[in-house]
Amino acid sequence: MQIVEGPDPLTMKPLAEEALPTLIALMKDESVVVRDTTAWALGRICEVVSEAALAPNHLGPLLEALVEALQAEPRVAANACWALSSLAEAAYENATEGRTDDSKEPETYCLSGFFRPIVDKLLATTDRQDGGQVLHNLKVVNRWCFIRCFSPIINLFLSRQICVLLLMKPSWK
Repeated sequence: MQIVEGPDPLTMKPLAEEALPTLIALMKDESVVVRDTTAWALGRICEVVSEAALAPNHLGPLLEALVEALQAEPRVAANACWALSSLAEAAYENATEGRTDDSKEPETYCLSGFFRPIVDKLLATTDRQDGGQVLHNLKVVNRWCFIRCFSPIINLFLSRQICVLLLMKPSWK
């Protein structure tokens, strides 16, 4: 049954922690295939062992590499976007984990300070001539999840403005 479920996060965490600096560095490789595969691997780490990706020593360099990759070739940018979405969801879950008052959004969390630059790059990605191709595999529900996960109370007003902008973009309809 474990094969169907994928790797055990507890087993993968030390491997992911060790691999993250190398994977982040590989996002600057000149080969599109290497960067594409690396972006996918980073997305899987964000999804399966998010604790490793959210660690303070990895978070900044990881976000920088993924945001920079949004300007890369469409297949690399799409995997980077998916990795950012997985990271945002994991960070949001981490911020809400163990809370007794589920009626309130967390006021802030580990990605709050990165909200504006990431969203600015995502919006710039939608303006690329190949932006539709970059975002082709990302469904609307994933995009809204991304905005929701990046929008604790501290960013609520900005999130509303961004949602209006997204609704007006043809590539996001």
